[in-house]
Amino acid sequence: MKKIIALILILAALAAGYFGIDKLGSSESGLKIGDLELKAEDTSSKNTAYLYIGGAVICLVAGIVLISRKDN
Repeated sequence: MKKIIALILILAALAAGYFGIDKLGSSESGLKIGDLELKAEDTSSKNTAYLYIGGAVICLVAGIVLISRKDN
């Protein structure tokens, strides 16, 4: 049972990491005309992306810990 939960946690980590990186990449946009460059940044979207990435790291560590534990 622990291995199934660990596998689910690792898959959730991969999904959350992907969504976080995708959201982080789409939180900025810019416009360049000649030497003039304008950038816009969505801080709310950026904060949400960091939360996804942090959750992914936590899920990954928890999954690895569950897999590496020996059954008693």
